[in-house]
Amino acid sequence: MEQLIPTINRLQDVYTTLNKSQKNNIVLPQICVVGSQSCGKTSIMTSIVGRDFLPSGSNVVTRRPLILQLIKTSKKVKASDGKEYNEWGEFLHKPNRVYTDYAEIMQEIEQDTSRIAGQNKGISTLPINLKLHSSHFLDLTLIDLPGLTKIPVGDQTKDIDVKIRQMCLEYISSPQTIILAVHAANTDIATSDALQLAKEVDPEGMRTLAVVTKLDLMDDGTDALDILEGRVVPLRLGYIGVVNRSQQSINDGKSVEAQHALEEQFFLTHQKYATVAERCGIAFLTRTLNRYLMHHIKRSIPNMRRQANKYLNRSKNELRTLGDAPIGDNKAIAIDLIDAFYQRYCDHIEGKVQGRITEELVGGAKLNNIFTEQLQKNISRVQPYATVRPEHITMVVNNASGVKPLLFTPSNAFDQLVTKQLVELENPAIACAEDVYEELRRMIDGCITEKIARFSKFEKRIKDVAQEVLFDALQPTQAFIRDSIECEIAYINTQHPHFKGYNAHVERIVDERVRERLQDIENEQSNTKKPKKMERIPSQPSVQMAATTRDTQIIELMKSMLINYFEIVAVKVSDSIPKIIMHFLVNGSKKNMRQALTDRIYIANDLEALMNEDPETTRRRAVLNERLKVLNATIDILNECDDVAL
Repeated sequence: MEQLIPTINRLQDVYTTLNKSQKNNIVLPQICVVGSQSCGKTSIMTSIVGRDFLPSGSNVVTRRPLILQLIKTSKKVKASDGKEYNEWGEFLHKPNRVYTDYAEIMQEIEQDTSRIAGQNKGISTLPINLKLHSSHFLDLTLIDLPGLTKIPVGDQTKDIDVKIRQMCLEYISSPQTIILAVHAANTDIATSDALQLAKEVDPEGMRTLAVVTKLDLMDDGTDALDILEGRVVPLRLGYIGVVNRSQQSINDGKSVEAQHALEEQFFLTHQKYATVAERCGIAFLTRTLNRYLMHHIKRSIPNMRRQANKYLNRSKNELRTLGDAPIGDNKAIAIDLIDAFYQRYCDHIEGKVQGRITEELVGGAKLNNIFTEQLQKNISRVQPYATVRPEHITMVVNNASGVKPLLFTPSNAFDQLVTKQLVELENPAIACAEDVYEELRRMIDGCITEKIARFSKFEKRIKDVAQEVLFDALQPTQAFIRDSIECEIAYINTQHPHFKGYNAHVERIVDERVRERLQDIENEQSNTKKPKKMERIPSQPSVQMAATTRDTQIIELMKSMLINYFEIVAVKVSDSIPKIIMHFLVNGSKKNMRQALTDRIYIANDLEALMNEDPETTRRRAVLNERLKVLNATIDILNECDDVAL
C-alpha cells in the first residue's frame, strides 16, 4: 500500500516526458495546493519537506506550477564530488544532474522560472517537476499553484487574475484531484479565495481539505476554533491548523525544525486550540495527506485503467487509418489508392457502403430518390393548360382553319398548342440530370479514405479528375435528354392507344354538361316548395345542348385533348429520363473513371510530388505514436499498482 504513491509518481514522470505535445487524456490522482497570494502556501510546502528549497518573499513567488514528489528511501546517491548523500533532488528538465544542496535547488527553480516566465513577475502554465529523496519523508506528491491575485505587477497582463484562476481550475476540476485549500486565519473565511474556487468544482466539499495558516497572527480575543471544527464551512476532509515561519524568521535564519517545535508548543498551550492540538500542525498535515492520497489512488485505479484502455484502442484505430509512413514504390501505392477510390465509388452507387444509414439517403439510394420522387414531383408541377389563355386557343384554331368555316378542330392547331406544353418537360428532365450530377460529386468526397487523405496533393488530383469525368459524362446526358424531348415534339402521335381521340373527348364534355344540367335542376327543385316537373333529357344530346357558343366548345375540347396527350408524354418522360441518366452519366462515369484516374495520376510525370505525405498526417502519426507509448506505460504501471495495493 505504501508503494502506491511512488508508483503513481512514475506515471507523472511518463506523462511529463513523453506527452509534452498533447493534453493528458488521463488525470492522475494528485493533491493541488491553491490559495491567495501570501496566504502561506510556500511556507506549508517548505514545512512539509523540512528544508528551505523554495523561493519566498512578500510579493509574487510561485509563478509556475510546481509538481513536487517526495520519495521515502533509505538509499544513498553518489554526487559529482564523489561523496554519497542520503538526501538529494532531481529536476525532470535536467535528468542527468543530482542536487544535494537545497540552496542550489532553490536557485534552479528561480532560474528555470525566469527562463520560461520571464524576469519580471510573469507566469507560465508549464510545470516544474522536482523529486526530493530522503529517509525522513513520507511518500507524497503535491502540486503548488500560483497564488490567486487581484492586481497585476511587473510584466503581468491586466487579466492576470483571470489567467491564474483559469490555470488553477484546470488542475483542480478533475474528480481525481484532492484540493488543498489554504486560508489565512486573519482574514474572513467568507471571502476566502481558495474555498470559493474549490466550491466551484467541488460544491459538496467531498474532496477539499482546508489548511488554516497564520493562527498566531489573529487579533487578541479572536480564534478560529469554529473554523477548525468545521462549524462555519463544513468540509468532508476537514480543516487542519498550522503555524508557519514569518518572513522575518526566515530572514533571521530560523530552521524549519525549530519552527515545528514552536508550532507544537503553540497548539498545546493555547487556551482554545489545546483541545484540537493533536489534529493540527505540519506533521499531522503530512500524515493526513499521505493517507488521503494513498486511498484516493487506490479508489481511482479501476477508472484510470478503463480510461487508459479506451484511449489506447481509440489511438490504435486512428493510427491504423493513417497507416505506416510511406516507404517503397510510389506507383504501387498510387495504384492501390486509385483502386480503393474506384471501388468505393462503385460501392456508393450500388449501396454497399455502410455508415450514416439512419441519418440520410446516400449513394445509389439517393439517386433512386431523385428518380422516383424528385423527378415525379417536378413533372407534376408542370400544368399543361396553365400557360395557355382561352383566347389564345381560339385564335390558334381560327387561324388554322383558314378561310373555310370550322367544322372540326384542325389537327395542326392541336399540334401547335401541345408542342408548347411539351417543351415545359425539358426543365425538370435537365434538372434531374443536374441533381444526379451533384450527388455524384458529393459521393467523391465520401470516397476519399484516410489513406488517400494522407497525401493532400494526391487527394486534390483524384478529386479533380473524378469531377472532370462526371462533367464530361453530363454533357452527352443533357444532349440526349433534349433530343428525347425534341423527338416527342417532332411527331405528335394522336393514334397513341392511350389518347382518347376527338369523338371521345366530345362525348366526355357532353356528359359533363348533362351532369351539370341535371344537378342544376335538382337544386332548383329543392329550393321550391312545389316540386316542378323534371325536364326531359334527350337520349342523344348534342354539343349544342352542352355549350352556349362555338368558342366555348372549342376551348373545352382543346383543353381536354391537351391534358390527355400531355399526361401520356409525361409518363414516357418519367420512365425514359432515369434510363438516359443511368446510361450516360452514372454508368458512363463508372466506365471511364478508373482509366481517367490511371492516365492522369498513375502515368503522370508528377507522381512523386503527388505522393508526398501531408505534413499534418506525419505530425499526427508522431503524436499518436507518442500517445501509445504513454498509454502502454500507463497500463503497465497501473497493473503494478494492483500488486502493490494487495
